[in-house]
Amino acid sequence: GTTAEGVNFSKSKAAVLGIYGETDSRVNATRDAAKAGLDKTTVPHEIKTYPGVGHGFYSQVDSDQSKAAYSDVLTWYERYLK
Repeated sequence: GTTAEGVNFSKSKAAVLGIYGETDSRVNATRDAAKAGLDKTTVPHEIKTYPGVGHGFYSQVDSDQSKAAYSDVLTWYERYLK
């Protein structure tokens, strides 16, 4: 849940990969709180921000940033879902 101090991940057990588009100011408004909450845990986590793209960039399958994010997700799955 969200608290005044950030996002509470204390009950999380799964590895967390955060994917953000640099120009998506609405979603990015929670990025620092999410990272701060994750940093308080032992949960493996990584926050990635892809430059020059906004909300929904992942669905633009032919863009370089979407391809990079897709590759990063597959690498994350390979690392944590074995």
